[in-house]
Amino acid sequence: MIEINGLLIAPLMMTTLVGKLTFQAPTTEYYYAREAGVVVESVFEPGNTVQKGDVILKYLTELDKETLKQLNVNQEGFVDYVRRASEQGGSYNSGDILAKVSSNTSMGILLVEGVAFQGMSSPEQLWTCLNGVKKRVTVNGVHDNQVLLSVKLSEADYSNKVWYQNESQVTLSTNERPCAQ
Repeated sequence: MIEINGLLIAPLMMTTLVGKLTFQAPTTEYYYAREAGVVVESVFEPGNTVQKGDVILKYLTELDKETLKQLNVNQEGFVDYVRRASEQGGSYNSGDILAKVSSNTSMGILLVEGVAFQGMSSPEQLWTCLNGVKKRVTVNGVHDNQVLLSVKLSEADYSNKVWYQNESQVTLSTNERPCAQ
């Protein structure tokens, strides 16, 4: 902090980190049938984006053919598969897969030389370029030379496996700036 005429002013500082960045594949959740039944309606299509709590499927079970039940997703992400009412007449058996949803968040770690953010608090977000596209990366934790990061993936990022782009040297900055072409 700098004091000027009795006012405390925080200087704007740009911090740049350079290191090895490694992302993990996004998690995938599989939804299996607990008992036999019939799919009444598939609410989403493969490739659609879903939010945590969205109803992805409506169904009836063999034990209770009167009460319409629904399958809610547990994570934000992309629908990879959802059982269709037209598949095998909508019928399914216990243990059959009803839906598959992949997370739209990829976790990663940045390893830097020395201590990251030495003498200052870590920022909440950083900016980098992945495959020539500017990306906002969330800082989830810092320990010595390791920075735990997460990045939200668009459908195109997920399809192009942007999360799989592990870089030997990558630059992350506290300031948003355009990617070099």
